Amino acid sequence: MAEPVPAFVTMVPATNRPAPAPVRKTADDWLKEVAFKGAAEDGTNSTLLLLAGTKLYKLEMNQPTPVETINGSCQMRLLNVSENWATVEVNGEAAYLRLR
Repeated sequence: MAEPVPAFVTMVPATNRPAPAPVRKTADDWLKEVAFKGAAEDGTNSTLLLLAGTKLYKLEMNQPTPVETINGSCQMRLLNVSENWATVEVNGEAAYLRLR
């Protein structure tokens, strides 16, 4: 026979609510965690240098690069570089990064 529940234990009613979905960071959120350090505009050989924490990352055109920030890791890919802006894809979502 099961022992009765002690009086100091509060019974919690069961709920059918699903657990909240994890908050998904946008590409703009990820780009706020890196600092622009340099760029070279050379057509399909363009590059972008980004500092995340203490590590410097070199993004090359259309080459996926894993980037580790202080709040997690993501995949970045350089899509385009101009004089003032770069288009960077972060986890499949494109965003603009102001260079100057």
